Amino acid sequence: MWISLEVQWRKAENKKNLAFLKFRTYFELTLKDEEMNAIEKKLGYVFRDKRLLEQALTHSSVTSDIHRNYERLEFLGDRILGVTIAEMLYHTFGDEQEGSLAQRFVTLVCKETVADVMRSLEMEKNILAANQDVKDKDNVLCDIGEALIAAIYLDSGDMSLAQQFIKRFWLPYIDKKSQPQKDYKTFLQEKAASLHLNAPVYGVCACRFLSNARLRQF
Repeated sequence: MWISLEVQWRKAENKKNLAFLKFRTYFELTLKDEEMNAIEKKLGYVFRDKRLLEQALTHSSVTSDIHRNYERLEFLGDRILGVTIAEMLYHTFGDEQEGSLAQRFVTLVCKETVADVMRSLEMEKNILAANQDVKDKDNVLCDIGEALIAAIYLDSGDMSLAQQFIKRFWLPYIDKKSQPQKDYKTFLQEKAASLHLNAPVYGVCACRFLSNARLRQF
């Protein structure tokens, strides 16, 4: 019985220590005024509510409080990023089909591209995290980027300001990183030409189709 009580006491003490460490970590890992000013200068936006900026840069390892870490902001920012990039592509590539636009879109909103944008702004230096190893991970930098987009929108109450932020920093990637993949026919023709072969000749081997009635049943 004494052993059981001692084990329970040690478990309780460990929980207290862990809670204290988390409490101390949260209040130690905060942004100073000069750090916030430097970040705002890079972002091109001055926050009225500085807490939103700090929240957007706070990893869940610092606090599990959903109103203090960036996870909810990241959820909202992801949606804003998506619709903004889709609109940019729609207007920039007015003659491209949906398939090509979709390929470009995936490349521009993927975690690698968002992380690259954040690295260009040196945001990895400003992430608040208990584990320093996570700061340069693509998925964390991507989350930070999306959280910052949401923070700008919520702070300003103006969707266009969040979209201006996206357009300013994603525009260089429109051509550089969003080239649509070539279809197999184009790839084959270019490969044949590079090998000084005759152009491929195409023919229909077989044709199968379903009637409208069959399609509706399927």
